[in-house]
Amino acid sequence: MELQKNKIAVLTNKSYDKCETFIKAQLDLLPFKIVHYWGAQLPFNLARSKQSFVKKILYKLRVKKKESSIGLLTTEFINNKIEIVFAHYGMVGAKILPVCKLLNLPLIVHFHGHDAVRKTVLKEFESVYLEMFHYPKAVIISVSHEMTKRLIKLGCPNEKIYYNPYGPNSQFVNIVPEFSKIQFVSIGRFVEKKAPHLTILAFKNVVDKFPEAKFVFAGDGLLLDSCIDLTIALGLQNNILFTGRITADKFCSYLSESLAYVQHSIEAQDGDMEGTPVSILEASGAGLPVISTIHAGIPDVILNGETGLLCHEHDINTMAKNMLSLIENPILAKTLGRKGKIRVSELYSMDKHISNMIKIINTAILLK
Repeated sequence: MELQKNKIAVLTNKSYDKCETFIKAQLDLLPFKIVHYWGAQLPFNLARSKQSFVKKILYKLRVKKKESSIGLLTTEFINNKIEIVFAHYGMVGAKILPVCKLLNLPLIVHFHGHDAVRKTVLKEFESVYLEMFHYPKAVIISVSHEMTKRLIKLGCPNEKIYYNPYGPNSQFVNIVPEFSKIQFVSIGRFVEKKAPHLTILAFKNVVDKFPEAKFVFAGDGLLLDSCIDLTIALGLQNNILFTGRITADKFCSYLSESLAYVQHSIEAQDGDMEGTPVSILEASGAGLPVISTIHAGIPDVILNGETGLLCHEHDINTMAKNMLSLIENPILAKTLGRKGKIRVSELYSMDKHISNMIKIINTAILLK
């Protein structure tokens, strides 16, 4: 892929090593001259400059006492000959908007999930979002059809929104699942919107009928200890394994031997929601059926009865029945998984994701 000539400032709220996998993929694979700025507030830190695929320039941007953050970053962009700004998360886009206006630069804002729905975020940024949406050189990226609806409701013109969900890394697509264990697997942060406690309650119904069934939970988070307590209270200590954080290779290993991937995503009390969960794309791309909920971008990827089994949020009885149906009918599990692998390969590959992103960036460049 030939390196594009345009110089892009990519802004994230965290340093490269702490960024989500889907953001790292873009930083690594987009064929542009990328300068990576990161931090919670302006003027950010200049953490990584990519003049080629391998070259990295590391240094820290020093804040001058008498110069405003906006002024400092404006000067930095001018000196660095930045031609376009790409902000990850709506809040970062809102913070960089004044600089883009001053320099008349195109601004791409990539929404991912909570930035479009969480009540506290909207209370703080909704008016700035509206200003950002109507900036003539703004381009907005959505990762689910539900998110697109939410952004339109916030006042974003439909024609400014580009739908581009993530893609799984090739190591997941290369998995050939064995379906060797009566085991389910899930990975992610233990937070309310992923509702691991509801998954545990559903799994209890499964163990009542199949005492040998196992469940692997990978990840950590605020609800982890509560979920461990719930597991003990339900007498499931021998059925549920909490691994903590694991590597992608270890996740692949669990996927290859499990019967299905399970995630009971819900809209949290504070309004937080998923975008399109990468773990679901990875599991389906690996060839496992996905048992989940009708939530955010999940039904965009997982077709109920064709590539997985979906239920409504909080419906633990149906989720339990879906898990039981795959234990009782492993041929169905293999059929759903095979169709899911084909669907992800055709519609949600990493190559397609990056190709769409290049088209979106080139569209924004024309707004210069």
